[in-house]
Amino acid sequence: DASFTNTYWRIDALDGDTLTAQDGLREPHVVFRDEDGGRYSATVGCNQINGGFELGVDGGLTLGAGAMTMMACPPPLDGWERQLVDVMGRTASRRIVGPTLVFEDADGAVIARFEAVYLP
Repeated sequence: DASFTNTYWRIDALDGDTLTAQDGLREPHVVFRDEDGGRYSATVGCNQINGGFELGVDGGLTLGAGAMTMMACPPPLDGWERQLVDVMGRTASRRIVGPTLVFEDADGAVIARFEAVYLP
């Protein structure tokens, strides 16, 4: 299984919507780091979101509201960005199987899917 922290996670889906890299822009991704008690950085290809996270028992995960740059993003990036912020706020747990990470809400529904692209 991939490691949750210090792995480059490509964002493949948010609430069932598939995300893809847009020409000339960074691909949608998130990286969780152990530093400073747990920090993350994420983007769908436009603005950068940075915040903190806390790992709980039995796969629990809390993502703190992140600071975000505020560039105007063209479609579909604008909608994906809103989805990402929403999903992060609803995430209650995480599960890793092989190179795949999923976020689940409080009811256990899968709300995001990621693929490990770079393993340390």
